[in-house]
Amino acid sequence: MGRRLCVGDIHGMYSKLTDVLDRCNFSSFDTLYCVGDLCDRGKENLKTLNFLMSLNNFHPVIGNHDVWLAEYLSYKMPETALHVWAYYNGGMNTFVEFLDMADEEKLKIYNWLKNIPYMIKLKDKIIMHTPTPKKIFDRTKEGYNLEEITLANITESGLLQDEIYDDQLWSRKVIACSKYINDKQKYKKFFEKQFNKNTPTIFCGHTPVFEPVYDENMNICLIDTGSFATKEKAGKDGHITVVDIDTFDYWQNGNKKKQNLLAKKI
Repeated sequence: MGRRLCVGDIHGMYSKLTDVLDRCNFSSFDTLYCVGDLCDRGKENLKTLNFLMSLNNFHPVIGNHDVWLAEYLSYKMPETALHVWAYYNGGMNTFVEFLDMADEEKLKIYNWLKNIPYMIKLKDKIIMHTPTPKKIFDRTKEGYNLEEITLANITESGLLQDEIYDDQLWSRKVIACSKYINDKQKYKKFFEKQFNKNTPTIFCGHTPVFEPVYDENMNICLIDTGSFATKEKAGKDGHITVVDIDTFDYWQNGNKKKQNLLAKKI
């Protein structure tokens, strides 16, 4: 039986992705989950998408950058959103790569993207783009099921009309995690309000933390380690991280040494 692996935000960094998959000896026997944001910011977006689409054992959740790309490919992206995506959120690299692509190829990628769910809920783990579980899980009691909601059916699901779509689903409140690590007492009440200790461990990304973080008290594991970051712009080179969600072993591109998050608990 293969391993259950989860990769952080990829952002079109194909070379880093294949490097870290080599380092963790990823094979067809393993299952590879992803916390979303497959494209943008990097310069190998099409190569990345074609590679991921070729894997039968790859299961991502949708990230906000994937939503932008799907809207663009479907010719339904408003001009204002196109501007925000391309000029302020790293979408220009993706936009340029897709400019001369045939409509059939665009449709193929769009049809793949639109069926990616917002959440993957395993028996003992949850994969989602950003961790805002309390309000979202409260909504599931009211009829929402993020495991079944995709871009293909989001309109009829009613999620677009709900305040959680923007305020919670793409929330950056998790950015306080970095502060929580250094000042647990100050942020303790905030996290207890935001997160449900009784849920399975949530593996998520969205907000770069450079080093993966596992907090067993709040049951969250942050694995967006800034794949596109550079020393010139961020002070550090970013990495793509792959975590074994059962053992908490993890690997990063450019780093041959396997590490373990349980030894780094906060």
